[in-house]
Amino acid sequence: MAAATKSRRKSSRSSVSPEERAARRRALRAEMEQAIEELASSEGWERWLTTRVRFHRYSFANRILIGRQCPDATHVAGFRTWLELGRHVRKGERGIAIWSHPFTVSRERETPSGETEVDSFQAYRIVYVFDISQTDGDELPRPADVRMDGDELAPRLVELERMAERLGFTVSYEDLGDSVAAPGGWCDRSARSIVISTGQSVNQQVRTLVHELAHAQGVGSSEYGRREAETIVESVAFVVCGLLGVDSSCYSIPYVANWGDADAAALRARGELVDELVRSFEDALQLDADAGREVEEAAA
Repeated sequence: MAAATKSRRKSSRSSVSPEERAARRRALRAEMEQAIEELASSEGWERWLTTRVRFHRYSFANRILIGRQCPDATHVAGFRTWLELGRHVRKGERGIAIWSHPFTVSRERETPSGETEVDSFQAYRIVYVFDISQTDGDELPRPADVRMDGDELAPRLVELERMAERLGFTVSYEDLGDSVAAPGGWCDRSARSIVISTGQSVNQQVRTLVHELAHAQGVGSSEYGRREAETIVESVAFVVCGLLGVDSSCYSIPYVANWGDADAAALRARGELVDELVRSFEDALQLDADAGREVEEAAA
């Protein structure tokens, strides 16, 4: 049975002509460019941030494509991976097209002197994944939600303080008041210090410290302007909190509204900066949540 299945897969792939594959790649690139342009709207940016939380192992380009093709996706994997997880893709479901991991292509060429040289370059192919909503089978474990007003993330404060120390910053906690207008904290880059308000819950302190540590990594008003800098660092805080199981949208979404106009290159640069900063927190907090087996794999 396995051999027959493998044969059918090989036959299916070989039936696609080079011209058809090229056309599919062009169409996927066009779709990705359109999705990047949609980041200019606050709704488009929020959708990308949510996708970043759900699929933190995927590349920037593939998260863009997943959010564009299946905005409600929560957990995607390839055909074979779903089988390994005890679920199967329903017949007739259409896959979400993404880019594979890069692979090396080598080609021989003859030099003017008659010698043979080998040129190598990185290439990508289109592969397909499916959302859990397109599958049936065993239930998957889901992490419990963490409330913003709780204290479950206390150990994360220690890890973030160590991150600040590695960046050359000190972290202190002061009573800054508990009114709605009271600041949650601030980052003084010239003094290399971060102050966090004690008038907020422990989990809220984690969110604030992530926000200020993003500032500490070079995202300030002098570099980006106040509105853009605050949007970037709060986008980072929203994603990191999401990875920790906290929904901070009530705090973060007001920051990312009215994102403003920008061309596709600038929008992609903003997204990639947020992605890079989030990865620094993933490393510091050792976030290796592969419960979803979120790997970019060849289509089955």
